[in-house]
Amino acid sequence: MKKIISSILLIACLWISLSSCSTKQPPATESARLPDVENQADADQDTPTAAPPPEAEQAPLVLPQPVPGPLRECIESAIGASTWHEIDTGKRQPSQGERDAITTCVDEEPPSPPEPPPGETVDAPEDAPQAPAPEVEEDPVPVGSAPNALAPFPETPLPVGELVTVENSFFQVTYYDKYAFYDDYQTTLIPVHVVDLAGNDNDFFIEITSEIPEGWEQVGAAGPVPTNQIPGEEGGDILVALPPFRYSQTQETTFTVEARSSQYQERLVFSFTVVAYPQLQAGQAEGNADATAMVEGLVTDAETGQPIQDAAVSLWLGPTTRIMPFDMLKATQDNGSYIQSVWDIDVVNDHYAPYTEMPGYVLMVQKAGYHTYIHENYLRPRSQMPLHLDISLVPLDEPVAYDLKWETPLWSPGVWEIEMNEAWDRFAVAMGKHPDHDDPDTLPTEIPLLDAEGRILWAKPLPDQSWAVDISTDGSLVACGTHAYNQGDSNYAYLWDADGSELWRKSPPTETLDIAISPDKQLVAFGPTESGLSLGLYNASSGGELWGLDTGFQKVRQVAFTPDGQHLLAGPVVHLIDTSGEIIWRRYEFSGLPYIIWTSPDMSRIMIPDKGDYISMYNGDGDLLWRRDLRVLTYGAMSADGSLVVALAHNGNLFAYSGEGELLWYRQIPVGDSAGGAGHNGIDITPDGRYIAVGGGNYTTLLYDAQGNLLWRHQGTAPIDQSEHPYLHSTMAVRISPDGTKIISGYGTSDPRICYFEMAPGQ
Repeated sequence: MKKIISSILLIACLWISLSSCSTKQPPATESARLPDVENQADADQDTPTAAPPPEAEQAPLVLPQPVPGPLRECIESAIGASTWHEIDTGKRQPSQGERDAITTCVDEEPPSPPEPPPGETVDAPEDAPQAPAPEVEEDPVPVGSAPNALAPFPETPLPVGELVTVENSFFQVTYYDKYAFYDDYQTTLIPVHVVDLAGNDNDFFIEITSEIPEGWEQVGAAGPVPTNQIPGEEGGDILVALPPFRYSQTQETTFTVEARSSQYQERLVFSFTVVAYPQLQAGQAEGNADATAMVEGLVTDAETGQPIQDAAVSLWLGPTTRIMPFDMLKATQDNGSYIQSVWDIDVVNDHYAPYTEMPGYVLMVQKAGYHTYIHENYLRPRSQMPLHLDISLVPLDEPVAYDLKWETPLWSPGVWEIEMNEAWDRFAVAMGKHPDHDDPDTLPTEIPLLDAEGRILWAKPLPDQSWAVDISTDGSLVACGTHAYNQGDSNYAYLWDADGSELWRKSPPTETLDIAISPDKQLVAFGPTESGLSLGLYNASSGGELWGLDTGFQKVRQVAFTPDGQHLLAGPVVHLIDTSGEIIWRRYEFSGLPYIIWTSPDMSRIMIPDKGDYISMYNGDGDLLWRRDLRVLTYGAMSADGSLVVALAHNGNLFAYSGEGELLWYRQIPVGDSAGGAGHNGIDITPDGRYIAVGGGNYTTLLYDAQGNLLWRHQGTAPIDQSEHPYLHSTMAVRISPDGTKIISGYGTSDPRICYFEMAPGQ
C-alpha cells in the first residue's frame, strides 16, 4: 500500500516541480478525479511523506488531470471500461487489485501536467516548458444555423425513394415510393400531396388498407383520417398514419393505401415501402464499452473565471436531447464540472445507415443571467476518445430578476389553466390534470377566484375537475366547465358574477374542454350544447342559447373570440364563425385537437398548436401559410404580430420560429437534477415577443428572451417523487403580463398552488 501511494505522489511531484515542487495538488474537475482528492491534497501539503492510512481507510487515488488518453486506455484495458467509469465518476472506490492495476499503468505512462483551477496561476521558471491546456479532440464540423443543426432527422419519415404520381379521373396523389422511419425521433405520419384535377376545393380521407405486419402494432380501430380542406388549384398535403413500430430490429414493410374524397366516389389505391429503424436499445449500452462515450469539462464565468454551479449542459442529437438510456442534460457541480455519457457517434451512425449520417452532437450550455453557449463544432465522442471541453459563459448585459410575492395553496387535482382580467388583479383557476390510467371517472375539486394579493375571494365546489375557465376583461364574470369522463350527469358549464353568485348553468352530455367570454361580456361560447351539438353560443345575461353548430366532432377542444369580438374560432374542425352563426371558412387539422388558438389583433395571423404535433399558421382567410411538426407537441404561444412563435415539446424541448416558420433556436428546459420535461399548458409570451414565460418540470418557472437566453429561473421546494408522471410535479400553467413585469404560475397535483412573481425593483 505504501508503495502505491508513494509512486503516485512521486509522479505528481515530478510534474509540479515545474514550479515549486510542492506536493500540493490543485483542485480537479469531478469528472476527472476520484472522491475527496481535495482533502487528501491538503494533508499531503503538510506531511508529504506521511504513512498511508490503514486498509480500512484507504486514501483515494490521485491521478494527473486531465487523465491522458493513453493512460485511460491502459486503465480501461486492465480493469475494464465500465469499471473505470464507475471509479472515475466516484460511484465507488477501487478494490486493492484495481488500485494495483491503475498504479501499474501510471508507472508506465507519464501523466499530463495538472491544470490550475480557474482564477489561479502556477508560477513556473521562465525556461520551463508550459503545460498545454486541455483541448477538445473533435472533428471540426461547424454546427451552423439552428435549422441545419436539427436537419438530419425531420419529424416525419425521410423520403429515400423515387417521387411517384398516380391519378384517376378526379384527383392525383404524389408521394415517394420509399421512406426511412427512425423511431427515436419521428412521428409515424407520412405526408402525400393531393390535387383535385377539376380545381375544386375538396376534403380528402386516407387510410392504410393492407394488413398490419409483424413488428407493427394496430392501436384502436382502423379507419379513414380527415385532413385539411385542400384548396383546388395548388392542392395540399394529407397524412398517412402508420401504426406504432414495436420491432427490435430494422424492418422493411410495404403498405397499401387508399385515398378518397368527399365529392367523388372513385378512389385511388397506391403503395409505398417503409424501412423502420427501432430505437437505440438500452441493452446496447449497458456493459458495452464500445457503445458509450463521454464528454466532460468545466463551466466558468468569462469575466471572473469562477466556476458556475447548476449550469445546464445539454447535448442534442437531432431534434431531441433524450436518446435512451441517456438523459443528455446535466447540471454542473459546485466546482463547475460536468460529465455526460452518450452514445458513441459511430454506433449511432452504424445504427441509422445507410440513409442518414449524423454529423455529431450539438453542445449547449444555459444558466440564468448568461448568454446561451453553443459550441461552434459538432462533438463526435467515441468510446476510446472521451472529449474534454471547458466552457466560459458570458454574463448578460441586462439581467432580470423576479421576487416571489405570494403563493397560495389550492386543491387536488392541481392547476390546469389560469385566466386573469386586464388589470391583473383577479385570477380564475381551472383545477384539473392530465389523465393517468388509475384516475377515477370524476375528480371533485373547487374553482377559486383570487385577488392581486393571493387571497381567495371565493371558491366553488365542482363535481369534477375542470379544463375550461375564463374571466371577462373587467373581472365581473367568470365562466367554467367540468371535465368528467363518460359521466354525462356530472358535467356542467357555469357562469358566475364577481361576487360568486351563479347566473346560470348548463348540463352538456359530455365534458366541456374550453369556454370563452366575449370581449364585450355579452356572449359566452362553449361546447357541446345541452342538445349535443359541438359548439353553442349563449347570451351572457340570460343564458339563452343563440345558436348551435355541428362541427363533425362531439365537442370542441378550443374556442376563442377574435380580438374585435365579431367572430369565433373553434376546433375541431377549425372554423371561423361570425356571431350570427354563419361559417366563414373551415379547415381540417389532422389531429382534430387544437391546444389553443392565437390570433393577431388584425386577424392576419392565426396560430394553432395541436395534438397531432403540428404548429399551423393561417391568415385571416384560412389559407395555410406554413406548418411545422414537433414530436409530442404540448403547447404553443405567439407574439401579437405573429413574428415569433414558441412551442413546447415532450421532455421539455423549447422551439422558436419566425413569422415565416423558420426555426430560429431551440433549448432544453433546465429543471434540476433530473429530466422533468415541461407543463402541459406551460408557455406564454408578451405581445411584443420580448419575454417568454415557461412552466417546467420539478415545479420550475422560467423566463427567456426573444433570442433564447435564459433570464431567470425559480424552482419550488416541494418534494418530488420521480416515479410519478412528470405532469404531477410540473408547473402546468404559466402566464406573463403584457409588460413582462408579472408572472403567475400553477403547479400540478403533487403540490397544487399558485405562485405570483413581480419584477424586482430597479429592473
